[in-house]
Amino acid sequence: MTSRPKRDPDRQVVNLASSDGLDLNIHALAGRVAWKFVIIQTANTLDMVVGPVARFRYHAGLVRQFCSDRSIPALYSRESGRVEVYDQLVRVLGGGHFRIDPQARSVRFWGQSTAYGPYESDTVRKVAGTNAFFEGFTIMVEQS
Repeated sequence: MTSRPKRDPDRQVVNLASSDGLDLNIHALAGRVAWKFVIIQTANTLDMVVGPVARFRYHAGLVRQFCSDRSIPALYSRESGRVEVYDQLVRVLGGGHFRIDPQARSVRFWGQSTAYGPYESDTVRKVAGTNAFFEGFTIMVEQS
């Protein structure tokens, strides 16, 4: 029997779909919604920030919402097509997409963010594999 890694409060999934007061979770949306994600490192946490593509067309939208919710100084730069974060303790470590397959009970991560670049596969595995948001699902991470 395989044991799941222990949950780590310093690595979490931040579901921005829930910030509108909607109870959107992996089980409710499995197979029906395409998702985007970015990895954001702060002084104390390593967060996977996720949101549905229908609401967040660009990865910069995920970063903007995350920073706004936490009062982190940031500003959208039309020139770079990204949200520039003005806190030296906060870094965006890339991003990509994921899709949920409810029949196979799996989640597949792939691609990369045009604005923030590729993610590190090991980081995605660490965050996704230790969080309740993906509990009960097999995590598949493609090299970005």
